[in-house]
Amino acid sequence: MEEGKMEQEKIILATTSPSRREAFEFLNIPFTAEGSKVEEKFEQRSNSPKALVLCLSEIKATAVAKKHLEEQTFIFGFDSVGFHKNKILEKPANKAAAKQRLLNLSGQKHSFLTGLTLLKTGGGRVEQLDQRVVETEVKFRELALEEVEQYLNKDPHFKTYALGYNPVAFVSSSFIEEINGSPTNIMRGIPLNTAAEMLSNFGLYPAKEIKPKIVICASSAFRKEMVEYKAKLKELGLTAIVHPLYEEVVKGEHPDFLEKIKTEHGAIKREYGFVQWYFDQIKTADGILVLNLEKNGVNGYVGVNTASEMLFALYCKKVVFLLNPAQIKCPSYDEVMASTDLVLNGDLSQIKERLTKKF
Repeated sequence: MEEGKMEQEKIILATTSPSRREAFEFLNIPFTAEGSKVEEKFEQRSNSPKALVLCLSEIKATAVAKKHLEEQTFIFGFDSVGFHKNKILEKPANKAAAKQRLLNLSGQKHSFLTGLTLLKTGGGRVEQLDQRVVETEVKFRELALEEVEQYLNKDPHFKTYALGYNPVAFVSSSFIEEINGSPTNIMRGIPLNTAAEMLSNFGLYPAKEIKPKIVICASSAFRKEMVEYKAKLKELGLTAIVHPLYEEVVKGEHPDFLEKIKTEHGAIKREYGFVQWYFDQIKTADGILVLNLEKNGVNGYVGVNTASEMLFALYCKKVVFLLNPAQIKCPSYDEVMASTDLVLNGDLSQIKERLTKKF
């Protein structure tokens, strides 16, 4: 490691919530997210909303922590419920239940509580570092039956929200009249002020010096080149990511992979979760580098899978770098041209120059 450079600790959010993941990105620290897949309904659950969200956030964090016992990681678990007239409010079972709930909340105050549990793993152990509960009180304006029905007919995801409504989209974004407490708690399901404080107590926030992250995308035929370019980007002070299977194959592991990829390309990609892996990495990266080299007599080759990764990166507003100029003979020429005009002509220093402006 270069003198003066520090690597950020590994942080994992024990959640599949898109809202929480998007909100956590505002803290500008690297992280990954994993679902806990725990059963939230069980006997002897607490009737106290504070005790319940603490318990469930700990259960979720612990479930993910057990997958990372040997490596040093920090696991952040969350759970949220609503509370109104001494009743805990969780995800509504159906549209009728959601409708009745929203009408009951009309003109009323209710609370939204989130439990946060921060764990540390390593050496086969799990250590609890901190636990908090944050309560945000909100008040609804008077709602008309028609707008409640309109909302429920428009938002297909109403059943995924603890309170049964989306506070930042659709007509339901107009329901809240007053907020007392953390805005991001009610809006995103994560009180960022508390999360930042918990992380800062253990040196995890603000972010340490972070190297821009680049995902290297290319045809599997260019696996050796991907590993080589990963090393080149590292020399420039960048963090480069290559699918771990390609790195293992280059080392001589998985000899059957090379044969299967020729005849069972799609099945192998599904088996090893290539699509999900690339999409997850691209979402948290600063950009992608496409190695469009020579293949099958075509210079600047970009396959269908790589083209889809380029388009996804464009959708996620990431920077897309093309190593060499696009060639019209390339099977995905149109997609390539639609994704980027940043052609490096082999000059990787342009990546560092472009991305370090963000840091």
